[in-house]
Amino acid sequence: MRVALRIGNDLLRRALADVLAAAGHDVERNATPATQADLFVVSEPALLRAQPHAPTLVLRPAPGATADEAPVEALRRALRTGGVATWAPPLEPEALVAALGEAGARTRAERVPVEANLDLAPDAWLLVDPTTGAVRWANTAGRVAATGPDLDAWVGDRAPDLRKALAGRASGRRRVDGLVGPRSAVWWTEPSGHRVVGLLAGPGDDADIAAGNLRTLAELGRTLSVLAHELRNPIASLAGALDMLAATDSPEDQAEVIGLARGRLLGMRALLDDVLRYARPFRGEPTIVDVGAVVESAEAAVRADPRYVRCRFEHAVAADILHVRAHEEPLRQALVNLLINAAEAMGAQGRVQTVVDAEGAWAVLRVRDEGPGIAPEHHERVFEPFWTTKPTGTGLGLAHVRRVAEAAGGRARVEPQARGACFRIDLQLVV
Repeated sequence: MRVALRIGNDLLRRALADVLAAAGHDVERNATPATQADLFVVSEPALLRAQPHAPTLVLRPAPGATADEAPVEALRRALRTGGVATWAPPLEPEALVAALGEAGARTRAERVPVEANLDLAPDAWLLVDPTTGAVRWANTAGRVAATGPDLDAWVGDRAPDLRKALAGRASGRRRVDGLVGPRSAVWWTEPSGHRVVGLLAGPGDDADIAAGNLRTLAELGRTLSVLAHELRNPIASLAGALDMLAATDSPEDQAEVIGLARGRLLGMRALLDDVLRYARPFRGEPTIVDVGAVVESAEAAVRADPRYVRCRFEHAVAADILHVRAHEEPLRQALVNLLINAAEAMGAQGRVQTVVDAEGAWAVLRVRDEGPGIAPEHHERVFEPFWTTKPTGTGLGLAHVRRVAEAAGGRARVEPQARGACFRIDLQLVV
């Protein structure tokens, strides 16, 4: 949602703009009567004449306004049908953000269609209905490689083993014979319910191990689109801060503005660091890693953070599990991400458990918390780049966790449980 601010009080305007920008809205901080927006927020009732029919929020009661309607309800009504809502001090930022969210605010899970991401990819990529096996879309490489006009041949007659796998698993990888040369297939499920299927040239383990990196490349178009959105508001805030700095001679005001600008720069640097870590390809093949040492190291790093002194971190590694196949430092960072997420989900107090068990040929790492848990419909989405329910953060932590697991030939997922959340990483066990 695009929100236009016309507020005389600099501190109130900056604070409100920061809250709205952090919630994912596009914010015009110094609106004019010609500004186009989904909602106007003003501090002077006289400004209402500029946009008489647009939803408008007045931050102090307008002349003749009544108190019969609660501010949040008035805002919801104005957003639905147009009109004016008044909001007397003190302003409630959380309630304001919640009301705007109900009105269809743009979420941080902004998406670019798979078709746009993969149309020019050199390998064959398909969008498949997992129920019928019908191919809804194929990129250029997929159409060139298919024999005849019927693209269903990719998932039907020519690859029955792939069709069977798609029917039973939301994501995975498999070597597929019977196509144009042996292929390594990788697939995952989009929120629409369709499966994105990549048929990658090259047989054997090398192509299989690379699947995690290839999935990351497939999502690069979406990542860049959302990154541009995430940087737009901090850059606008920096530009506004520089304008304010040029307009004031007060040392106190200058120090405040410099602090604001510095905070925005640090936030952008953290975002770019996360994006680079997520997009950077893994170097070398997975090695044999002491899983117990990695768990202890990750736990020690989070325990040393003063923000989580009220959390109790516990771990247990089965006696017969010593080594897994993984990239050691990325795995440690992935566990740090999971531990921090668990601590924050509980409000930085409570118990976080890391348990490592063996299940067949796999070592299974589980990180459990006692927080509110994750809705079943979000179990897949939490691993998408930039998708987050937090008011702060980039939404790349869990995407990185999944990528670490897949780059080592494993997988990451949410495991349902009665209370709290449980994240699970499966890695190849070395015996």
